[in-house]
Amino acid sequence: MWHDVRTPLNLIRENPCGWNNGHCSQLCLLAPATEANGPRLNATCVCADGYVRNKDHQSCREDCNENQIACHEPAVKCISKVYWCDGISHCLEGEDEDDCPRAFPKNNDHNGRRLKQTVSAVTTLTDGFVAALIALRLTSPDHGHRPIDRLTDRQAAIC
Repeated sequence: MWHDVRTPLNLIRENPCGWNNGHCSQLCLLAPATEANGPRLNATCVCADGYVRNKDHQSCREDCNENQIACHEPAVKCISKVYWCDGISHCLEGEDEDDCPRAFPKNNDHNGRRLKQTVSAVTTLTDGFVAALIALRLTSPDHGHRPIDRLTDRQAAIC
């Protein structure tokens, strides 16, 4: 921490955190001088609670908890596991919809009708595996939806 009153005047101009926040994305803290740099002060970048420092040691990213998954966009973004494999991409690169458990291929098309899969519940089991409750709907060309349990025998045969 820099304090203008307690810091010797000759070091005030040498505050490494004073220009561009020391190139830190969040917090820049002063560190003691080392023998390698002489009497000059050093700075170190730290992150606020809920964030961790990136490999560049200057920028911070969210620290995802056990109920979240990470999107690896330009910067890591955490999204709730509830949104994982829900049929809507919440990550810029769509990785929250990759490698999802599917009851049918992604682009399943039967005479203009499509099966739409939605994940209505996601939970992490004690052995670390993730279980998902998958709901299927048959989408007609006019974009009408029917739950899978309300399909006629003929419609269900398409499945």
